[in-house]
Amino acid sequence: MGLFSSKNKDGNLETKMIHIAGLPDNYGKYAFMHLIIDENAGILQFKKSLKTDECVNLAISKITKCETITEEKIKENSGIGRAIVGGLLFGGAGAVVGAVTAKDKKKKEYFKCITYISNNEEKAVVMKDGGDLHSVKFFNRLSDLISKQDNPVSVDL
Repeated sequence: MGLFSSKNKDGNLETKMIHIAGLPDNYGKYAFMHLIIDENAGILQFKKSLKTDECVNLAISKITKCETITEEKIKENSGIGRAIVGGLLFGGAGAVVGAVTAKDKKKKEYFKCITYISNNEEKAVVMKDGGDLHSVKFFNRLSDLISKQDNPVSVDL
């Protein structure tokens, strides 16, 4: 990914984010991740390093929504929000927990929540902005792909 381009060497949109919750444990909480939209394969990839083939692939057809959320919204959401907050509360970094749960802080934290269906269960991957200038373009395209699905996944509540 070049400095002025949001595409990688394969022509796929890419951005860098910080993993907060939702990926397997070996990907590490607070680890920098590369997110890649491979439109030809219909997948969203989560990679720790571009030097390895190891990644988590999520079929775009399984994604139900991608939204920007704040720590307040995480707290007030139902099952997924409680799981995320629980993961943050019982994680190792007390300072991060304090920052996320404080009500009178001056700086708001923003996260991207990618909700998807797996085994008839709603799940989510939560990422935090990693300072990449291309993340807005990346998530606009992902949202566009989700909205254009022929058979969007529906969730019965």
